[in-house]
Amino acid sequence: MKVYKFGGASVRSAAGVRNIVSIVSGVKEELFIVVSAMGKTTNAMEEVLAQFMKGEVEAAVDKLKEVEDFHATIINELFEHPENGMAAIQSDLRELKELIEEGVGDDYDRWYD
Repeated sequence: MKVYKFGGASVRSAAGVRNIVSIVSGVKEELFIVVSAMGKTTNAMEEVLAQFMKGEVEAAVDKLKEVEDFHATIINELFEHPENGMAAIQSDLRELKELIEEGVGDDYDRWYD
């Protein structure tokens, strides 16, 4: 079995995702694919967390919206029916937004994880 990990710059755009598809589609043996955060998503989520920890709910929600918009752009370029791709991420985004709106983080390590 081969293990391929992609993240960051390699998946920062629809073109990057298409490139990954072309790479893995030529592999004939068993394949395990790991895709980590796209583009600068980790950095953006750390900014969401920083705002959350300071109790800056609106700023945290705004930054989360930027993350959503970034992913929506890629989904819209990749899928003939982007609503299916958006539906796949909406519950996670909704849950994050609810957590942000419920209160200030009190344990950085816990919330970071």
